Amino acid sequence: MEQVLYARQIVQDCKNFESYLKDQKAIAESNKRTAESAVHQARLEMLGTTNKYNRGECLLAYRSCIADKGGCGVNFENCLDADLLSRRANACENVLDQCMAVREYVLSDWEDEAESILVEAAKYADRYARSTCLARIQLCLEDSCSTETNSACLSDLNVAAGICPVIDECEEMIPGIKTVINDKLGYLRTQFCQNDVDQCLRDRCGENFTAPECVGKSAYEIAALCPQSMFPSCKTETQFDIIVQAAMLQMDYQMLQGCLNYFSEQLGAVCGTDMSCLTTDTKITSLVAIPETEEELAALRETVRSNTENAVDEFFKQFEKDKTVAACQDSQKPADRKSLGDSVFNSAKMIAQISAENRAMRELESKIAELSRQQDLEEAEENCYALYKVETPDKSSKNYSYIRSVVFEPAFRNCHVCRMQQVCETGGQSKGSAGLQGAAGGLAAGASAGTMVTPGWGTAIGAVVGAVGGYFVGSSAGGEQEFCQEIESCEDVNM
Repeated sequence: MEQVLYARQIVQDCKNFESYLKDQKAIAESNKRTAESAVHQARLEMLGTTNKYNRGECLLAYRSCIADKGGCGVNFENCLDADLLSRRANACENVLDQCMAVREYVLSDWEDEAESILVEAAKYADRYARSTCLARIQLCLEDSCSTETNSACLSDLNVAAGICPVIDECEEMIPGIKTVINDKLGYLRTQFCQNDVDQCLRDRCGENFTAPECVGKSAYEIAALCPQSMFPSCKTETQFDIIVQAAMLQMDYQMLQGCLNYFSEQLGAVCGTDMSCLTTDTKITSLVAIPETEEELAALRETVRSNTENAVDEFFKQFEKDKTVAACQDSQKPADRKSLGDSVFNSAKMIAQISAENRAMRELESKIAELSRQQDLEEAEENCYALYKVETPDKSSKNYSYIRSVVFEPAFRNCHVCRMQQVCETGGQSKGSAGLQGAAGGLAAGASAGTMVTPGWGTAIGAVVGAVGGYFVGSSAGGEQEFCQEIESCEDVNM
């Protein structure tokens, strides 16, 4: 019995072992298939990497890499000889590794390409060198010439050429360019002189003529603090007086800017930039129905404008008592210059008037839009075109505002309104004075004509602050100019 049972156990064990071997064989075959698939995929990826480009694409990629990564430049202006171009190409071996199937063909194509590239690069380099001659010469003269150590640097062309060899190089490329450089030297002499005078005045008087040496003195006395004889750069300058006037005008302008900034801060702290300290007009708050006719609406607008103007006038009666600004005190300016106080104050009041009126109109339009939202769509559209009408500007006044276009969008109940507004201020120099300064190099040309514009809702609030600078300078310059700014802004008003 034991023998029979043992034989049966042996048969069963063999069957189990046979089943185990079949499972292991299936697993091995599965692993083999997976491994073969991975190898196939790796080979495919390698083939895709090593043959990413075809012959034409590879040549273009190789060229682009040499220009960029190789540092030769877009026009190969930095690689003008074949040896250098070949060495720079070594930086782009990785590109050739991505087109192995056509690598030898690409290298052969590149040899032919390189010949034409070198020819074109040489032409480009020559054109570039010619076109930048004047700029390179001026840069060298500005950096290398010092009238303090070598007064002949900007007066003798041969001395200048010795300091800046680029002058002779350009003369070889462009015969006759030295004649132009001679004129350039005259221009630079004026620039050097202007810089020296400007720095001297700032050292003597400070940015705003506040130094003790200049307080109470006339412009003539201040100019005497920086005589022409003390500047080697001004030795042969025939328009030295104009240069001094230009430098002093710039200092006047800096003083004005400080005054205006301080004054604006004080006004903004007291009443806000849009005169928000003024209470809303009771004519607006008490409105319960939209005016039925255009005449009634126009009359309502005019009443709101009038009330706003009166409110600003009343506010400034109180504010004027505290208008003294440290940067505008007469004691800090030359004796023959006009006071800044009144000029700055008048400009601030003009800006405040515009800001307050714009805010009042916004409040009125918001009130009408609120009432309109309680009505049906057809009435809302009628209100849109009644409240906002396309206008022709009345240019009899320089400071004007008008509606350029109006469109009602039914889906949103929006009234799309676009406005134009212009604000002007008078100041500046006469044309004759400006011309003289231009002849001297124009250190402060246009310095007194600064403009600041801050767009607001549905309008443009023009605040021409810099233009006032010409007001007090104009008394000595003998004339005035007018500076205007016009700007458009659009807004959607929900009706």
